[in-house]
Order: sequence, then C-alpha cells, then structure tokens
Amino acid sequence: MKIRNGFVSNSSSSSFVIRGTKVNTDECIKLFNIDTSDEDCYNLNKPTDKDAFVQDRLYSKLSKDGLEIETIRSYFDGEEAGEIIIGIDISNENDGLDGVVVELDELDDNQIKEKLAKYNIHPKQLRTYIQYISNDNY
Repeated sequence: MKIRNGFVSNSSSSSFVIRGTKVNTDECIKLFNIDTSDEDCYNLNKPTDKDAFVQDRLYSKLSKDGLEIETIRSYFDGEEAGEIIIGIDISNENDGLDGVVVELDELDDNQIKEKLAKYNIHPKQLRTYIQYISNDNY
C-alpha cells in the first residue's frame, strides 16, 4: 500500500506507445541538418540537453507527416541514452493509459517505413516502444 505524506502533484504524464525505430542523436543532427550553433539555451555536451534540443527542433517537422519523436530517458533520474525514437504514436491519447484498458490500432509497417524514408531513415525492422508514467508517481 502506498502512503502519501505531504503535497501530491497531479501533474500530467509523459506516457507514449510508438511503433518505429531508434536513431542516434548525433545521426539525427546530420540527417536533418540541424543547426547546433545556437548553444545559448542548450549545453550540447550534456546528452540530456542534446536529445531535448534535437527533439525540439524536429517535432513540428515530423508531426506534419504524422510522425512522433520522443527522447529515450529515464523519467526519474533524467538520464538519456543519446538516441531518439521516431515513428507513429499508436496510443490513443484520448483513451489515456492510466488504469484504462485500451485496444491499440494495428498499423502497416510498410506505411511507417515509407514515412521514415522521406527523411532518409531506413530501418530493417520496426519495434514498438512504450514508456508509461503514472500520475501516481511522486
């Protein structure tokens, strides 16, 4: 049983279920010709800042093609892997993931690969990545 003492925040979660591939952060910078000269707000020597920097720069571009981008990080300690997940979000955000049973859409991997190919990303095999963070964590 969980016993909570003190203030408990009901913050939003950062859960996702993505069918796609992992791409090295430095490779993303090269693939997408990301300008890394703007280091005023980011210390690109730290992986956590570099991954977030790349995610921030690519989010709107990829979302136009229905692609999602997420950094790979440990939610609790902030450590990031220097890799980014790019693919299709197969969770239905309206259903939520906290305490609800949902049915995930079946997707055609070839359609996902076609979307990735527009950006010169050619994975041999797609995988499904999930990060579930409950609002109960404090």
